[in-house]
Amino acid sequence: MSSYCIGMFASRPCRTILAPANIGIESTCKLLWSRSHGVGSSGKDNTDLHHLRPSDCNVNSARNNLYFGACGTAAPSAKCDSPAHVEAAADTEKNPATFLPPADRRGDVARAILYMDLRYDGDEGTTTLDFLLSDCPETVPDGAGMAYLSQLLQWHLEDPPDYEEKQRNNKVCTSKLTKRRVCLLSVSVCLLCSFIWDSALPSFYLSST
Repeated sequence: MSSYCIGMFASRPCRTILAPANIGIESTCKLLWSRSHGVGSSGKDNTDLHHLRPSDCNVNSARNNLYFGACGTAAPSAKCDSPAHVEAAADTEKNPATFLPPADRRGDVARAILYMDLRYDGDEGTTTLDFLLSDCPETVPDGAGMAYLSQLLQWHLEDPPDYEEKQRNNKVCTSKLTKRRVCLLSVSVCLLCSFIWDSALPSFYLSST
C-alpha cells in the first residue's frame, strides 16, 4: 500500500497513516455528502465508498459543510477566496456559502453527489434521509441538500469520467464492503442525466442530444 495519496481538493500528495509522521501533509478519508447535510452515523450512507474520498485535513476544514457550487451562486456579495485554502488546488474557491472543487475533480464530485441522490431516498427506516438535489439546496427538508443541481450537471459534462475514475468505481463495486444493489455505478449516472434531470440540464446539452 502507498504511503501517499492525492487529496480530492489539493494539488499535491498527502501522506497516509503509513507514511512517517514528519513527512508530507496529513490526509483523512472524508464524506463528499457531509453529515450536517444528512449523512447519519449508522446507515449505509455513512460508509458508502462512492462518496468517501481522501482529503487534505486542512483543505477539508476549509471546505467544511459548504454547498458545492461556484462563488456568487449564494451570498453573491460575500468575499470569494481563491484558492479556497493555501494547500488547495489553485482553481478552487469558496465563500461563506459555497465551495468550488478543482476543475479536474468537478465531474468526479458531481457524479458521486448525483449518485447519492439516486441511491438514498429515505426508504431504509430511520438510518438514512431522503437526499435531494435542487438549485435551492437550503430549502431541502431535513437539511438534506448538498449542492446546486444545474452546476453538478454542468461539471459532469465538462469533466467526463476518466480511466482513473472508472477503475476506482469498478473496485468499489467489487469490494466486499459494497452491496450489489448499491452498485448503481457512480460513473453510470451520466447515462441517466438526460432522463432524470432534463429540466436542470444546461441548454447546450439538451440541444445537442
